[in-house]
Amino acid sequence: LAGAPLVTSVGMLLYALTLTLLVATATADPGILPRAPYVDDAESLANASAERFVEVRGVTMPLKWCSTCRIWRPPRASHCTECNVCVERFDHHCPWTGQCVGLRNYRYFFGFVLSVCSLCAYTLVVSALSFLHALAAALTDATSGGDRVGVALDERPVPAALSIATALILLCVCPLLCYHCSLTCRNATTSEEIKGTFADRANPFDQSCPANCRHVLCRPLPPSRLHLRSAAAEELGGPMILRNDGGGGEGGGGVELPM
Repeated sequence: LAGAPLVTSVGMLLYALTLTLLVATATADPGILPRAPYVDDAESLANASAERFVEVRGVTMPLKWCSTCRIWRPPRASHCTECNVCVERFDHHCPWTGQCVGLRNYRYFFGFVLSVCSLCAYTLVVSALSFLHALAAALTDATSGGDRVGVALDERPVPAALSIATALILLCVCPLLCYHCSLTCRNATTSEEIKGTFADRANPFDQSCPANCRHVLCRPLPPSRLHLRSAAAEELGGPMILRNDGGGGEGGGGVELPM
């Protein structure tokens, strides 16, 4: 193809962007809520049977007690059974990255899915054009015999294979991208959709499509609630540690309202 260096450069940039967003999704703190290890069993049992509510834009929402983390979870937070932590604005646990997707890394996940679709679409177009160029040359070549497609396949096997592979990937990833575009426009999460959280009531976090997109994808990230040494401390039998510089909520079980 004409302009092959430019075509290759664009492809490499898309690949680098995709890989960067994948690493960011897999390594960023998704919004883990620190545990309250000093809550004793009696208090935990009492909280488990108690009820607490909070009002968000005129809608009363119940708060749930997590017996594992021993905290009152804020609205939209959920406990991930795979990671065994509570995550703010929990969307889902991604098995491909081995990481929860939540408040602090959802934009990276969204960008990763978008970049995968862009990379596959770009590769599909370039590969298909390369193969069609070879096919057109075979059709105009009187010496190529009857099997013009076979001649083109022999000449350009890699573009033909890439066209099929990327088309199959797009069939799988494009619906996922469309689904998350819908969630973002409505300021909803996968977890809420599965549980039917707002099936019988209005979603108080839903404002307008532009405002939702800005809020979910473009607002400044809140600081992590965990110290860098928190995970290591927990593995050694110590507690997860709340930040005291404004990044965390109140005490071990404080409630903050992530939008």
